[in-house]
Amino acid sequence: VEETQDLDATSWYRLQSGGWISSYSTGKTRTRQVSKVNIARFPSEQVFVVTVKATKITPAPVSLKTLPKCNGTELAEGALVFADKYVECAGLNSDGSEGPLMLVKVSKWKFPDEKTVDDGWVCVKEAHKEFLAKVDYRPSDKWLSVIYSDGIALRKGPTYSDNCRIGKKLAPGNVVETCQQVEYRDQIFYQLTDTGGWVFPIKGKNTVMVEAVFESCPSIYLVIGDGPDVFSAPCRERTHNTGKRLKKRERLRISQRCKIEDEYYLRLDDNSGWVPQCNKKGEVVVKFVAAAPGTAPPAGKGPPPAKGGYGKGGAPSTGGMPPGPGGKGGPPLGGSSTPPYGKGADWNASWGAPAQSWDAPG
Repeated sequence: VEETQDLDATSWYRLQSGGWISSYSTGKTRTRQVSKVNIARFPSEQVFVVTVKATKITPAPVSLKTLPKCNGTELAEGALVFADKYVECAGLNSDGSEGPLMLVKVSKWKFPDEKTVDDGWVCVKEAHKEFLAKVDYRPSDKWLSVIYSDGIALRKGPTYSDNCRIGKKLAPGNVVETCQQVEYRDQIFYQLTDTGGWVFPIKGKNTVMVEAVFESCPSIYLVIGDGPDVFSAPCRERTHNTGKRLKKRERLRISQRCKIEDEYYLRLDDNSGWVPQCNKKGEVVVKFVAAAPGTAPPAGKGPPPAKGGYGKGGAPSTGGMPPGPGGKGGPPLGGSSTPPYGKGADWNASWGAPAQSWDAPG
């Protein structure tokens, strides 16, 4: 616009390309035709999630009233949108009323297949409706365990929508690794490393997944109670029961421990499975005896998981397990009796002589 003139409560704009246009129609029905806009750049790239089905990307920032008539790519609910610019203006809402609009300039959008489209504009919100929600998008290195009896269905994006299910499901007891997390509306969604699908730890009032914390601990344990069952994953789910049972007084070589909520599970050194350290009453049935002979604190990541991972859909074997005591400063076990795991500490000195006893987990 090269020049602006106001006449009878209507603004007229002279265009660089020639000719004049008015801000409102001059017919019997007074309708806004043109809105002044402010285009600004975000301080850094912002990430949004689509919250309304079939939101469109358009070549220009158009009002919602005219959106159905525009050509554009439809974004499914749960898609992630990355934006670098935004526009705030007055326009026509989807119901025909006039109100403030906010649109963002899309630099890319994606589902797990990394599908992208040409640049365009998407409406974030109108007066009474939100189409995109701003999210906190960051990397994740957490491992999660499924504790919900019905299992967890994977979704294409960070959403609860059943329309975004990808046809895969995690069974109770499965332990999975995550690579990304999205937080919005007091909820956190996690993207899985192996499948690319998304899960959520809380659904309604139910906790469906909890964090699993691993630590590398080559050591000797002794079965002191009724022999526990051996499971293919760190859990007590019947579907993961290997059918093997340990005998009382049997000595075990353990390579790792896993803490899930208040329970500890021990991984057998021969990769045949996991055993709970306590029975269902909370009584210790597998007792620490000593550090494995000749062991030293591992540097970085420990050994890869057993063949078959941690149950169906479980953790992938690439890259091994989460850092052990020589990685990020040792396991977060706390308590005055906790061995001093710090970086570079001597493993045998840390765990002490056989006389040192860990009668209870943690």
